[in-house]
Amino acid sequence: MVEVSDSDPSDGFGGALWNHAPVGLLVVREGRVERFNPRAASILGRDLVAGAEFGALIPRGVEAKAEPLGEGGGELVFLTDLRAQEALRRERDEWRGALEDALYGYDVVDAQGCFVYVNQAYLDMWGYESQEEVLGTSPAGHCADPETPARLIEAVERHGHTTQEFQGKRKDGSTFDVLMAVQRSVNEQGEPVYRGTSLDVTELRRLRTELHHHQKLEALGGLAANVAHDFNNLLVPILGYAELLGLDPACTTAQRQALEQVEHAARQARDLTQQLLSVARKQVLSKRPSDLADAVRSASGLIDRLLRANIRLQLPDSSATGCRVMVDSSQLEQVLLNLANNAQHAMPQGGELRIEVSERTVGAEGIAGGQLQPGSYGEVVVSDTGHGMSPQTLAKAFDPFFTTKGLRGTGLGLASARSVMRQHGGEILAESEVGVGSTFRLYLPSTEEAVPSAPASVLNDPVASASVLVADDDDFVRGFALEALARGGHKAHAAASGAEALALLRSVSEPPSLLLTDVVLADTTGPDLARRARASLPKLHVLYMSGYGEHLLGPQGLLAPEVDYLPKPFSCSQLLRRVDQALQHS
Repeated sequence: MVEVSDSDPSDGFGGALWNHAPVGLLVVREGRVERFNPRAASILGRDLVAGAEFGALIPRGVEAKAEPLGEGGGELVFLTDLRAQEALRRERDEWRGALEDALYGYDVVDAQGCFVYVNQAYLDMWGYESQEEVLGTSPAGHCADPETPARLIEAVERHGHTTQEFQGKRKDGSTFDVLMAVQRSVNEQGEPVYRGTSLDVTELRRLRTELHHHQKLEALGGLAANVAHDFNNLLVPILGYAELLGLDPACTTAQRQALEQVEHAARQARDLTQQLLSVARKQVLSKRPSDLADAVRSASGLIDRLLRANIRLQLPDSSATGCRVMVDSSQLEQVLLNLANNAQHAMPQGGELRIEVSERTVGAEGIAGGQLQPGSYGEVVVSDTGHGMSPQTLAKAFDPFFTTKGLRGTGLGLASARSVMRQHGGEILAESEVGVGSTFRLYLPSTEEAVPSAPASVLNDPVASASVLVADDDDFVRGFALEALARGGHKAHAAASGAEALALLRSVSEPPSLLLTDVVLADTTGPDLARRARASLPKLHVLYMSGYGEHLLGPQGLLAPEVDYLPKPFSCSQLLRRVDQALQHS
């Protein structure tokens, strides 16, 4: 029996309890409502008024329990809104369903450091089949570093939440990159828990690393292009004058041998510059349909001369033919030379270097570790019996400037090889085992174009004498070009700028037959100078020269087959040969 005062229950201390009770309260006498608190009004709505018939007020979903009052008679009725509890239960179920269907992992860890809940995405991410395998265990077993959970909780206790990346460890022991956000909370019993949401960011991290790598290559490319231009200009007179001095009848044998060493060093410097450009994918490619086996065999002479006598070279059989590919044979030759040189260093006691050629079809799934589109490819396999590479070394083998040769290595060989292959639309992949050897697989896209037969000599009789206008803002290049052209029997004039070249065109008694111009001059470009010169000399032949790479020449249309182009650095004989070709070019 409940004792209720006859005074208004909303007065005083009792009134505070009456007004703020979490359940509805009604005083009912003789079947009618006499008094009610605010919570009862919210449960029963506007139908609840003093004097209302109690029996007609209680809807479904509302529980009413009555207790008899004291001497005044009547009943005190307690109302519980089961509809709100049901809505709360439904909301809880909906949230749990959403968590189970979520694409991100979700877990709850109690104060004792054990899992009390994980969703399906968490199980999938970590490779478990059921919650029973996880609940009650420690998160330390799910991390490559068992101290990771302690560090996460320490950060949460300090800041209330934390977001960190770490290495997760799956059920099978494999690892992956995880991004996890953790915050402190309480459960329904008011006990502290830690709630975590996690994402597998392995692919994101790979893409981020690749983007960073591309950004570094882009920066390197800009640097390499400028360095290559200046360096190639310097190499023109070194290569050229060494050749001219060697042709002098008064040159002694000892002097000629010294000049050959100068030429050899200059060619090595030229090759190093080309490697820098190829790493940054700035070098000029001249791709033509070729039989892959023939292209490999044509490089065998250089490879054979490179290798020591204690290394056996195994090449494709002379009768074997590879598939037809679009390739710059000189660049493929350089890649093979780089691989052969690396193999030689890996076999100090001797061994075998084998080069094989075959066809390969790549399906829609691609190829592991490579960036190949589905299609048909020519495959060159270069394998050695050297000391091999550890997994750590293999992972960095194609990084620019990474070398295992100490001060003797540039770290550009494999990096430039990969860039060359990818610039062809192909790929290079590596396999290696310590103590067994290394294998490199080169892929080049196949082509249906026929391999052209070996052309007849490009030149007819060399042009005996022609008037040539040289336009270059580099003093060394202009000076060497003038002397080389004079040695070839040509009459040459030189200009240091576009304006000076146009002035010479108007002033010389014999109009030039050929304009030999740098692509980039101090005050204009080579193509613009050629256009303005041809306005007055429509039949003027043009031969462009440049130390820049494809990134500058391609957009100007200077790599088209009908354009005469001479890359720097060049020798005297190369210059004279290209001048004769340009003069005979219709």
